[in-house]
Amino acid sequence: IENGETITLFNGGDMRRDFTYVDDVVRGVEFAMEYCADNAAVFNLGNSKPVQLGYVLAQIEKRLGVKAKFKYQASNAEIKETYADISKARELLGYSPTTSIESGLDQFMAWYNKLDKRTRGEWAGGRFKAERQNAHLEGTRGRV
Repeated sequence: IENGETITLFNGGDMRRDFTYVDDVVRGVEFAMEYCADNAAVFNLGNSKPVQLGYVLAQIEKRLGVKAKFKYQASNAEIKETYADISKARELLGYSPTTSIESGLDQFMAWYNKLDKRTRGEWAGGRFKAERQNAHLEGTRGRV
């Protein structure tokens, strides 16, 4: 968004996803490690509160002060709503994520804004995007 690149937005951004702040996941992993010291178990960790993708993008635009450029595309492959069932983790671990999408984005943006412009550009698709493209080209050399 910050670099002005066009983002492909499937189904108008109408799908809902379970965005979870990393600190909440880390706390859940710590709880699971303690529990699994004496028991074997698998836990779903997430926020369990799906948020519309369009809302998340609008919140990012607001925090950046930049309007995103979208290319809208329909897709039958996009699931309308996904989220983690954390009932087992809540019951056995006492896991309960506490970071709202707004607070998580505020914390992320505070971290992101501390990065120098070059690093921000790399994270926003610069170097990493180029490396992916180069790796793809390397893999296609010699093919007809």
